[in-house]
Amino acid sequence: MRYNDEQIAEIIHETNRAVQKIQGDPLPSQPWDREPEELRQGVIANVALARAGASAAALHEAWLRQKKADGWTLGPKDNERKTHPCMVPYDQLPQGQRDKNRLFVGIVRELTYDMLLDDEP
Repeated sequence: MRYNDEQIAEIIHETNRAVQKIQGDPLPSQPWDREPEELRQGVIANVALARAGASAAALHEAWLRQKKADGWTLGPKDNERKTHPCMVPYDQLPQGQRDKNRLFVGIVRELTYDMLLDDEP
């Protein structure tokens, strides 16, 4: 099966929700279809970046730039106040957050790799 960027983004989002639950995140993400369009479009854009070869660190930096442009700042996770504890450079993220970024890249690469294999004779 060939997955488009939006399908891969949904898979990643739901995987991230599972990781958030395991990590005890006090404000885990909503199911994909209940998230704001802006958030979904950001995940889809990062799927495209990962398909193009972006690393986990590069994806975080892209996310960080977009959040800053949207008015987010460092602080406890609060969607109303637009604060998030991951508003730091990649190398300052807690290990669990870096794990989620690497998982993001891994899912994209695996699903893209499968697509490449399907193209072989």
